[in-house]
Amino acid sequence: MSLIDRIQARGPKNILALDGGGIRGMMTVEIPGGMETMLRAALGRGEDFVLADLFDLVAGTSTGGIIATCVSLGMPVAQIREEVENRAFSAVPEVASKGSRMKGVKANIGVRSEDGNLRKHWANNSRSEA
Repeated sequence: MSLIDRIQARGPKNILALDGGGIRGMMTVEIPGGMETMLRAALGRGEDFVLADLFDLVAGTSTGGIIATCVSLGMPVAQIREEVENRAFSAVPEVASKGSRMKGVKANIGVRSEDGNLRKHWANNSRSEA
């Protein structure tokens, strides 16, 4: 089913809304991560199942918006978690090295695809068939 067909289909839509909060966005990654794991088990699906397969709309604010973009691109949550963690904590190594990763840290998190170009990743991996 194409994206247009899915959106235009009658009936309820699945929406995922993600909160922001700077580095506290790491907590925002954990809930979708648990959902993805539970859904894979419940649906009998493997690593090929990602949250983008279930949700019709994914949105977020701040860090949640970055995470939502990655979810909508079809990235597995484990990869999103790794990207957010690596980029956030590499921006503030002196705090991360003290073991207080979640407390008092403020950083800009720029999640990118493997080649460093999220827009190119979007164009090459759009889940839309429209």
